[in-house]
Amino acid sequence: MSKKSINDFQNRAEKGEKIVYLTAYDYLTAKMQEKAGVNMILVGDSPGMVMLGYNTPSPLLWMTWCVTARQCAVVQWF
Repeated sequence: MSKKSINDFQNRAEKGEKIVYLTAYDYLTAKMQEKAGVNMILVGDSPGMVMLGYNTPSPLLWMTWCVTARQCAVVQWF
């Protein structure tokens, strides 16, 4: 996945091209999304809700979110 700027997405939108955004919370999911050609991978604030079953994202510590973001960000570097 190459780096994109806001202008890249704005130009695509103006041309009527579709832009695919998906959410990933781990390396494997982010890697599969990259291989599938997803335009942008969002690392949201709700891995505790989606992956661990909490009712809100609040129980997770800030460091947990940092680890989640790092797992997904690594995809661009390999």
